[in-house]
Amino acid sequence: MNLQCVISDPFKREHKRRRLSELERETSALRRQLQTHEVADSSSPTSMLLAAAQLDAMSRPLTLPSPEVARAASTGRSSGPPLLSSAPIDPALAGPAHPISADSTFTTIGDTQEPTLPRRLESVELDGRTIDGIFDLYYRRYHPWLPIFNHSGRPNFIFTHSPFLFWAIIGIGVRRYPADPSVMKALSSSIIDMALMSMKQRDMSLSTIKGLLLVVAWPFPKNGITSDVTFAIAGALPHLAMQLGLHHPTATQDFARVRIKLTEAEIIRRAELWAWCVIVYQRLSSLMGQTPFILVDTVQDIEQRRRLIQSLSPSLKLQLDFQNIVCRACKALLENGLQIMSNDQERAMSVLLGVFIAQIKDLEYLAVNAMDQLFMHVSYMNLLVFYFYKSNWTSDAEAVTQLFLRSNMLLEHVDRMDKDSQVLGYAPYQVIAGTIIASYTLLRLLKTSASRFLEVERAKSSFFLSLNISKRLIVDNDDLPSRNLQLLTLLWNSEKAFKDADGSEFSTLRIRSRLAMSPVFDAVWWWRTEFGGQSGAYPPAEVKSEPPLEAPATNSTSEGTGQSIESVQQPTPQQSLQQQPMPLLEDTFFSDLGWAFDDNFFLSDFSLEPTSNFEQYGLNGFTAPPPLKS
Repeated sequence: MNLQCVISDPFKREHKRRRLSELERETSALRRQLQTHEVADSSSPTSMLLAAAQLDAMSRPLTLPSPEVARAASTGRSSGPPLLSSAPIDPALAGPAHPISADSTFTTIGDTQEPTLPRRLESVELDGRTIDGIFDLYYRRYHPWLPIFNHSGRPNFIFTHSPFLFWAIIGIGVRRYPADPSVMKALSSSIIDMALMSMKQRDMSLSTIKGLLLVVAWPFPKNGITSDVTFAIAGALPHLAMQLGLHHPTATQDFARVRIKLTEAEIIRRAELWAWCVIVYQRLSSLMGQTPFILVDTVQDIEQRRRLIQSLSPSLKLQLDFQNIVCRACKALLENGLQIMSNDQERAMSVLLGVFIAQIKDLEYLAVNAMDQLFMHVSYMNLLVFYFYKSNWTSDAEAVTQLFLRSNMLLEHVDRMDKDSQVLGYAPYQVIAGTIIASYTLLRLLKTSASRFLEVERAKSSFFLSLNISKRLIVDNDDLPSRNLQLLTLLWNSEKAFKDADGSEFSTLRIRSRLAMSPVFDAVWWWRTEFGGQSGAYPPAEVKSEPPLEAPATNSTSEGTGQSIESVQQPTPQQSLQQQPMPLLEDTFFSDLGWAFDDNFFLSDFSLEPTSNFEQYGLNGFTAPPPLKS
């Protein structure tokens, strides 16, 4: 037909599948917005227009609210307290449906003229002003501990991207929100459920990773009904990040099903997010007495790793270095052996500790701000407590001196930070666990013959300071710092702690598989033996330390704090046994420390039971399998 094929200049070839995927996402986002606005005002004729306007806000640059507006939102009172309702969960909370594409870090800020919409999660509804106040508190107090956002995202904008991240921020910020502190308990279970559900979504975004980071860094107080899944979420966190290619930010295309092109700034942001995933996971692992895996050196090429680490901020790089040293030290000490140690193994452990402690000391000059110095002190304590594994540590003057000095330095630094900036009420789990390790270190030093190497009054002052810090860490009457404060007080006044049945000193560490937390768990078992009726779990060790020389007095006044021991005096052990504090007898305290709830977890395998024992389980007719023939 002699027709000429001509492709006009305006013509642009379009990928049909990609276009259909984009239309589906826009439709889902619009549907969620319509449902949200129907909950807020189902009779308003402008609901659809507002939803469309909010969707348009994602594609245009937005601005931060002024300090005056932020202060007004944080200090102002809502028109009423959060309303309790029996309405079902908002369908929008099913989670985002974004593909693994560009970096979804919040780099734009919502329009300050657009009011924050009320939101509801199951039976809890928060009005817009309350949400603004909680977000403002989060950005001012919690965000500096874990700066995973480039800018302060507005609530409406964050909820549109990720309802789970929105509620995670609410759950963290509401802990110290003065208007209604009871909201945290009402939300905690629902937020944990959202965290678990977010891990099984088909399309996961970086917003999900950030929400999980918040849940792991600030675990919710336990309610005693459900088991603690924070450690399980922490274990899944690096694997979910690896699914998104965060461990190989320069090769993100290899982990995406659509074509993406990241800028250098986006690659750096992904590297920083991966670093936070590693740090938060390793911190929680080591501070729950579990072996933290080394993830920095095993997932990247050497040259790529060096280049990406150099691109991190100095503070983030330093925290990563501190945590890496602690993980390597744990690995080396486990290889040397911790359960049953010979004299040669103990000498080798002392050498290893000296090497890794020197590595931390080499980095001290880089800790130029108070937060970096705090993490440095916690890293020191994570290593020094391994001296308790030695059979006769109470005779090692150098080890005892280092344990006391570093515990004292950590507690005084935390106290100074709180007096300067009131940070304790907003601190993540690592700070709580670090102060707990220092507290039990001082308790063990003062209650044993190791006290002969100390300035006893100064050591008492530090111990009382740890009790005071524990009070300031309390968010809820049933949380870990609250229970720990009661337990420390009982052990301090105990006449049986760290003593054998005949009254001789028993300073040998019985729990030896929980790394830096073993001295804490061991002390908890001393409490359980005396006050909880749990004797016999750990038989006396064959090796005993030297007999005590002089027990520290318990009726003096501590120097530095001006606090008398009477201010923390509890009933005698005999009275305490009859009138035990009920919160301490609940297993939620031990859940916080990473222990199984009860003995149901340790039921024997049925195949090991004799035939007659099957009847007690209601399994009449069952017979044990015959023994294997050789």
